[in-house]
Amino acid sequence: ITQDKATLSFEVFPPKKDTDFADVEAAALGIAAFKPDYMSLHMVPGESTKEYDQLAQEIQEKYDVPTIAHLTCVCASKEGIRTALADMKNA
Repeated sequence: ITQDKATLSFEVFPPKKDTDFADVEAAALGIAAFKPDYMSLHMVPGESTKEYDQLAQEIQEKYDVPTIAHLTCVCASKEGIRTALADMKNA
């Protein structure tokens, strides 16, 4: 980002239904193959972040693309946020 060049990033949003995660995963891995500068994965406290933690790890290891967590806190409880942050830190 500090270089004098364009930066390309992608955001990965959770699916509307949990059963659609496989589609999100396939799309995210396909995008990672283009080697963007980084990818942002949206996570919602109170929902399982384990799949997204694993996806972020796979993107980083397989494609060498840095990932960042975008934690959506609207309507989330303090405990849900604490748990999500702890899960991401452990991952």
